[in-house]
Amino acid sequence: MSNNPGVTIKGGLADWQIVQQHDGKADLVLEGVWSWASAVREPAVWARVVDEETGLTVLPWTTLATTLDGSFHGTLRNVPAGGLYRVETTLMFAELEDDIQWGGRGDMRHHVGVGDVYLIAGQSNATGYAKDAVADPLELGVHLFRASGQWTLASHPFNDGTGSVFGANLESGNPAHSPYLCFAKRVKKSAGYPIGLVAGALGGSPLSGWNPEENGVLYRNLLAMAKAQGAGGVRGLLWYQGCADASPALCDSYLGRFTRFVQALRRDLGQPDLPLFTVQLNRLVTGAPTPEEDRAWGVLREAQRQAARQIPNVYVIPSTDGRLSDFVHNNASSNLAIGERLARQAARHFHGGKLPCFAPDIERATKVADDKIELSFANVTGTLHLFERDIRYGRTPVSARYRPFAVQDAQGDNEVREWRVSARSRIVLTTARPLAANAKVHGASEVNPSDYIPTDPDSQLPMLSFHGVAVSR
Repeated sequence: MSNNPGVTIKGGLADWQIVQQHDGKADLVLEGVWSWASAVREPAVWARVVDEETGLTVLPWTTLATTLDGSFHGTLRNVPAGGLYRVETTLMFAELEDDIQWGGRGDMRHHVGVGDVYLIAGQSNATGYAKDAVADPLELGVHLFRASGQWTLASHPFNDGTGSVFGANLESGNPAHSPYLCFAKRVKKSAGYPIGLVAGALGGSPLSGWNPEENGVLYRNLLAMAKAQGAGGVRGLLWYQGCADASPALCDSYLGRFTRFVQALRRDLGQPDLPLFTVQLNRLVTGAPTPEEDRAWGVLREAQRQAARQIPNVYVIPSTDGRLSDFVHNNASSNLAIGERLARQAARHFHGGKLPCFAPDIERATKVADDKIELSFANVTGTLHLFERDIRYGRTPVSARYRPFAVQDAQGDNEVREWRVSARSRIVLTTARPLAANAKVHGASEVNPSDYIPTDPDSQLPMLSFHGVAVSR
């Protein structure tokens, strides 16, 4: 029994919680205890939902199931997507049913929304480690389920470890700015209802921690968080990971292992079509990388590109054009761009968004002359833009740091001397010597690729990095 007279909510709905909508509505669960010393006969527990801004009724008073031992439970069904809502309870006596305003005291839940919930998973750039400042204000209706096991208004840093009850993704340091507050605010605007986020990422984590066929400790932690947040399902997964696997030992198996992670997550969440919104690796600014390191980062980025091509409902955005706050972490302005790009994809997938959201993506590479390769790109809404200043003004050979493309063939590296847009979505490369057999082309695939990456000005998206695309004749 409760120490307080009236209705005491013990479980189910929490303050600030976002409950996952299905077909524009959701069920809200309440359970707890009641007591009333002077009741003439056993009372009933009633509950209702009101709009928090106006106090107008959204769902009228509904009777919940009560028991003789003083407990109750019940479900408020078909609450429409929206909010923020206040959920009220009262202890109703038969003699007062004609004057419900004078029912017994009851607990309330405040700032509740019915909308979409997204899981966040991956490593440090998913956690958010931008230490610089940027304007990214809080917004009611964008809420966060933290490692403390509590729903709150979403604010940076997402992976604040205060009071953590999910030790598997407890950060070793203090994180900072994340891309996903911006993401959620943009999606909320297109959806027209609240957005919830679940902070499940961990800095430095390898894919093995997320793949249940390997270590899987972070995978199990993510499932536990998905269950504990109590939203009745999730809308999608926000994934940003790969640095820890960009090594010669791990990169070649990444696509297969990531595919199995996706399959397992969809199975265990009971959502076979769960969308994943992913980010292709940014860059690592370090000393001169070895050819093996460049290859590993290229293969990893290619695996991320292929995942979006091969796995249904997996999407990817580029991030190589972003700036860093240290040697590998995106700065806060870049995080805003990443959040906005992901939001465009989510808006297109879920809400019929019309803004361009897919980055230029190479479809084929064709030999068109002894020393020329034509690259054809999908997802170009305008005309590809190249940094060609050195070429236009006759300063050749072009500085290597400007070159976004590399070619290899049976004779080894074949320097790219020129690159020009030949048509709206096509680029022609000119190599230093005639192409030999088994030619392959790479685009912005190195550990620290060129700053001058082909971009579609209409979508403001650079091309996706690619590695090892075979040149056909």
